[in-house]
Amino acid sequence: MPVLEEITFMKSNTHQHILIIGSGTREHAIAKAISRSVSSPVISCLGSTENPGIMNICRNTGGTYQKGNITSPKSARDFAGEIQADL
Repeated sequence: MPVLEEITFMKSNTHQHILIIGSGTREHAIAKAISRSVSSPVISCLGSTENPGIMNICRNTGGTYQKGNITSPKSARDFAGEIQADL
């Protein structure tokens, strides 16, 4: 019988860094739900406006909140690279 290998998707010994793009109610709900994960991910956000709720979640998880152009793929890509986002 073949032996199945365990596959790890996260970097070993680090927390997964998740980037949320957007600063509305939906993004706040997503950030809040993700922040409850037992894996304790780092959450960062690129938002078009300041959202105090998302900003607190980012701060509390060790992430970053940046105000910028959320419709620009280049802005999103550059910020994702800057924070070394995993997802």
